Amino acid sequence: FVTGGIVINVDAPYWNGNAANILNTLTHEIWHVGYSHLRENRSEIPLDHELLYGMLDQLQNEGTATWVGYQARSLFPAPDELDFRSLESADKVTQALEEVNQLFRRIGTVSEDRTRKRSWEVGVDGRAYYVAGAHMARMIESLSGRDKLIRTMTEGPVSFVAAYNDVAPEGRRIEFPDEVTLAKRGYGTGARIPVIMIAVAVLGLALLVLVLRRMTG
Repeated sequence: FVTGGIVINVDAPYWNGNAANILNTLTHEIWHVGYSHLRENRSEIPLDHELLYGMLDQLQNEGTATWVGYQARSLFPAPDELDFRSLESADKVTQALEEVNQLFRRIGTVSEDRTRKRSWEVGVDGRAYYVAGAHMARMIESLSGRDKLIRTMTEGPVSFVAAYNDVAPEGRRIEFPDEVTLAKRGYGTGARIPVIMIAVAVLGLALLVLVLRRMTG
């Protein structure tokens, strides 16, 4: 997907000469266009931690697009789509959910660059966002209704995760660190550097007080 347009190589071997595969993927990409407009008018307040919120956004974005494509198979069969095969495998879904949770657990424990790199490797290249997110959308729609799923689109990714967790069995829920935990890791509203600077300033002040006491003692 390219901002301002959709570009697809219809001659790629991936399609196996099946036009329906291409049309199904086009459905997925068109969903992204609509999602981008919804993103601009969300009702929920974004998390202070931009990286975490961006990862949650990607989970909802790719997951719902995959779920839309999966449901479009009656019109555009896509037997070669690997994400759909994974969505139909309980083991693959479980793996994707755990991989997404592992990504969230790493936030604040390693640098943001490493987190972004791992997010791309596992969530995008490894398809965890696509498979886990589509499963989440399926669960919300199946157990809470399509209207509930649609509301999460207008509200935002935190609402999407909350709606899924409301219907997901224990052990298969999505968990991400709250802002208190992130603050303790030095990633509450920014990078580690401001926290380090505060620590240095406090230490410097303590040393200054100690020197003044000795000078006046």
